[in-house]
Amino acid sequence: MAARRRAFTLIELLVVISIIALLLAILMPALSEVKKQARTVACQARLRQWGLALKFYADDNNGFFMSGSGGSYFEWMEPALPYYKEYEMCLCPTATKNVQPGTGHWGGTFTTWERDEFVGSYGINEFLFNPNPSMTTQWGHDTSMNWRTENVGGASYIPAFADCLWVGGAPHYTDDPPEWDGEWHASFVHNTKRFCLNRHNETINMLFLDWSVDRVRLKALWRLKWNRDFDVTAPLPVWPDWMSSLPEADR
Repeated sequence: MAARRRAFTLIELLVVISIIALLLAILMPALSEVKKQARTVACQARLRQWGLALKFYADDNNGFFMSGSGGSYFEWMEPALPYYKEYEMCLCPTATKNVQPGTGHWGGTFTTWERDEFVGSYGINEFLFNPNPSMTTQWGHDTSMNWRTENVGGASYIPAFADCLWVGGAPHYTDDPPEWDGEWHASFVHNTKRFCLNRHNETINMLFLDWSVDRVRLKALWRLKWNRDFDVTAPLPVWPDWMSSLPEADR
């Protein structure tokens, strides 16, 4: 006669369940971190696609970028349409909170922005724009500060496109940091706040004018050459509490 199988006792089952629960408790944070890293890599891949899109646009326009103004021109979104086909290219994979249509609120570290039919979570460095020569000011700054083209020196330190609360911004070295992570700032001043987001583990992802992509520490945003007059050696601002413990200002 075949031997009768011995069943698990209740205590043995509880021990097995406890071990499984312990393993899950150990593995879940690691899995969560892996997911975050995967989203960061996907974000960087999309920014590399934007590098191609902006370069192709400039190549097709005598080396110059879009004007960033004029009627329904919508800064970069409409001019770039022929160079990107997928809606997801406008969205960082970590930006999963949608702004409520018509509310005018774009704040929040992981919140998308909306402008008419365009939705996204990346923004352009508005000093890239090539406005009409008759324009002496644009978005609150002197147009002599604009880069206008990719053919400039020090391109690896010039931001082009990055994680952002709005469609873009024009940072100055005198800008204040955001009082809290995801603070929305609508005026022409202190635009660095729009890019200063703890979206990727104390960094944002950024496309530079040499078309490289890198993670940038938040305090280092004040050490990048956003415009021709940006003083990268100026004293750093007083950091708010939420930024005080972040790594210092180096890429």
